[in-house]
Amino acid sequence: TTATMADEQTGEFFQPMPDDAAPEVPAEAPPADAPILMGAPDDGAPDFAAAPPEDAGFVGDVDATAADAVFVPEPPVEDAAPAFAAAPEDAGAEPIELPPADDEAAPADDGAMILPVPEEPTGPTPMSIWNDEWQVTLKDRKDDENAKKAEMLEKAKADLETFQAAREAKREARMKTNRSDEQEKLEAMEADLE
Repeated sequence: TTATMADEQTGEFFQPMPDDAAPEVPAEAPPADAPILMGAPDDGAPDFAAAPPEDAGFVGDVDATAADAVFVPEPPVEDAAPAFAAAPEDAGAEPIELPPADDEAAPADDGAMILPVPEEPTGPTPMSIWNDEWQVTLKDRKDDENAKKAEMLEKAKADLETFQAAREAKREARMKTNRSDEQEKLEAMEADLE
């Protein structure tokens, strides 16, 4: 062999074929447009598309002769009360005609139905009343929010002014002490030079 690989199976798979083992070529290749013909089916192989034979036994066959295999309900008792009420005695009589109600359509003289005229709403609808109340609620909330915001802005301005005044006073005091310290050092340096 020309190369040794770590894995034996891989090594055997990639080994070059010996020169004496020529690939098998069929004696006569079928033409490309010829149909593929299969041999006759083997008599021992089952035909999957055929119906099973009559005497074939299947797992879980139902034994129809068993006494408890079929549930037969008992016949109804004649003496029991009927499940539904009987029809009234005047079931075959003419239907009763009721006069139309005031809000229903009434037939006109020519047989056409006259529909009632829909009433126009006289006042605001419940939805518009609710919307108006909701808008008032939202306006009140917005006013309260704006008032609190104005209060907080005023307080913030006052706090900022107080802070800046304190900072300026502290700065002035530091500058004053720095000037006095610087003056003392200058006087000490002049005294050392003389």
